[in-house]
Amino acid sequence: MSPSLIFSVRGRLAARAAFAAVILSWGAAIGLANDALSGRVADEAGHSLAKATISVHKLSGDQFEESSQTDSQGRYSFPELPDGEYSVDAALRGFSSISYKPVRIYFPAQVRRNFVLEVVYLGTEGGVYASSELVGELIWRGTRVAHARVCVARTDGPYRPLCTTTNRLGQYFLDVPPAVYTVTVDGEGGLKSRQTLDMNVAGEYRNKITLADTRP
Repeated sequence: MSPSLIFSVRGRLAARAAFAAVILSWGAAIGLANDALSGRVADEAGHSLAKATISVHKLSGDQFEESSQTDSQGRYSFPELPDGEYSVDAALRGFSSISYKPVRIYFPAQVRRNFVLEVVYLGTEGGVYASSELVGELIWRGTRVAHARVCVARTDGPYRPLCTTTNRLGQYFLDVPPAVYTVTVDGEGGLKSRQTLDMNVAGEYRNKITLADTRP
């Protein structure tokens, strides 16, 4: 085979490979763009905030709540959400919380909301809080309780509850406005708990959820 023919064949193969790469990249971009709701969370200097909690709460109709955490680039996404109007909240310890509402989400529209959070707490003691933070580890009979649903509902009006799910280490975190709350826990195996918690003063409320030991 002549050198010119070899270069011609190699050129065609390279062109095909480049075209395939473009198609794959374009397809990936389309997949990313299909999220019902997405965005980025950053601080006032524009730095990405990882592990910020983004919560969505449907404001009317069938109740729907879901939460997600931002990745290392401060990005979050909800691929699918039922049609309706939502409250979209961003929270991260040490920063003020922000809520957008109503946010109208109707398929197949793709909504983007970015958040810029302000620092409100510095240091480990004596800081200034803008909200009440319910945080801790859920432990039952010496075992960490993973995948339990923890919800708080204000006792001073018809507010919708805010919920989260414990991670595999039984850890939970909720950032809420100061108020008195009814706290409920719903875990696997019929584990349930209900208590009233006074969080009227902004600050951190660590390991305040109690699970009664009902062993005989």
